[in-house]
Amino acid sequence: MVSQGDVQLAMVHCEFYAYQGDYEVWVLPAAHGVPFKTARLTGMGGLSEDGATFVNFNKARGPGDCGTFTRYTIDAEGLHESEVRSRECTDTAPDEIDPSTWPLVGNASTPCAGRTAFFYCPVAGGKELALCGDADGSGLQYQYGARDAVELTLPEAPDASRFRAGSESWIRAQADFVAIENNGYRYTLVYKSGSGAMGEGDMNNFIGVRVDRGSEEVARIACAGDDSTWQFRLTPLLMQLESIGYLD
Repeated sequence: MVSQGDVQLAMVHCEFYAYQGDYEVWVLPAAHGVPFKTARLTGMGGLSEDGATFVNFNKARGPGDCGTFTRYTIDAEGLHESEVRSRECTDTAPDEIDPSTWPLVGNASTPCAGRTAFFYCPVAGGKELALCGDADGSGLQYQYGARDAVELTLPEAPDASRFRAGSESWIRAQADFVAIENNGYRYTLVYKSGSGAMGEGDMNNFIGVRVDRGSEEVARIACAGDDSTWQFRLTPLLMQLESIGYLD
């Protein structure tokens, strides 16, 4: 149990691994309100040293020299992702490890026109993938194409209820999914983090969009180019979409 101002958070550990685990973060409102889950995370979490924010460190391997460091602001509505830092694994581990100083993720200018980019990356051919929406997860739209010539926008009018979302965890790995169906096709945005195997063959390290027609995969478009421009905010979005449903 941790507290920040008038907000109390309860951390419920789900699974333990060699050097981190999965856990849920629940908000315990004042005046006997109904507790609610605000996030499920993989890593090691807790309040920052100054007690002002909640932080989670998802190690990509045991030494903790690579992975993802995420900072969240806290209010009565739960956790809100405010900063993501990441470092790729290398052959030589550094002597000192401070993930709060790693490079920031998501500094790109995205095609979301001032809205939140829950998923963004460039792909081959000068095109981009984007999942844009309001900060609370409403008004979602999937976009694909060049910045000045978008080829596909789903749905035409922003609507979060058209999307389905889910998450799966493995030892040292997690994959988040957000999908929308249109005219018999399903477009699934996939973001995989961590160094562990997903157990799904060549989907192991895939980040991008997969297109299926029924049970047949018809296309797979991977994020490409400078990964410092990529932007992913799927974990908090999954919590916001929990009442809508999950992928199988």
